[in-house]
Amino acid sequence: MKNIKFIYLLLVAVGAMAFTACNKTEWTPGEADVTLGVYFPNDVVTTYQVESTETAITLPLMRSKSEEDAVATIRANDESGLFEVQASVPFAKGETEATLLIKFDGKELVAGTTYNILLQISGECASKYGYSEITVKVSVPEPWNDLGKGIYIDD
Repeated sequence: MKNIKFIYLLLVAVGAMAFTACNKTEWTPGEADVTLGVYFPNDVVTTYQVESTETAITLPLMRSKSEEDAVATIRANDESGLFEVQASVPFAKGETEATLLIKFDGKELVAGTTYNILLQISGECASKYGYSEITVKVSVPEPWNDLGKGIYIDD
């Protein structure tokens, strides 16, 4: 009777080992990009707080094939109509990084409102292994209202 708990433990261990069996399939790499391989980097900043004096923000674009000069086409959806997104981004020969420019007039932006801009790299130049679509959020922080001095008491 004392050994019955060891028998149960042995059955659980054998059952767990049965579920960890794996098959012998060999890893094969995915097929190479046939396009330019343009993508947004993994660490791209997508949230911006801008001041009313600012007029532009920049985003990095990367590509995997850098043998020749190339131009990446960008599609943008801005419902507010306040932002002008660069429609095409040129890459120089041998360069793997370029900059996407988004222009705006900071004075037209309403404080406390977040504006969403959907950016998409067109399919003929987008990489299938990186981010080809992101949403950039631009906002102007609300101004600080100084209400004077006070006393804080913790009871």
